[in-house]
Amino acid sequence: MLKFEHNSDGTVIEATGDMSEVLADVGLMVNILYNHIADENEKDASDFKRAFTIGFLDGSPVWTRRDIKNLQVRTVHGLNELLTDLKRRKEAGSGESHS
Repeated sequence: MLKFEHNSDGTVIEATGDMSEVLADVGLMVNILYNHIADENEKDASDFKRAFTIGFLDGSPVWTRRDIKNLQVRTVHGLNELLTDLKRRKEAGSGESHS
């Protein structure tokens, strides 16, 4: 399960499961958004797909580290393991994405 809320009060993230489950939830979220947009307008869906794809390439601001004010990460089963795994990969120099 993945829950994300971002508003003027701050950001709350809740995640359950290991890294593959969290990534699957992110993919599902994108797919649901894409399908909803496509139901309304195919061109907008195509633009969404293109923007999303470009937005996640190396060098994108998505990958820029920054402080997030009022961030709350609720520790739910599996999230600590996800963060520990990401830290371990970064320290080992294997944090690159794999297809």
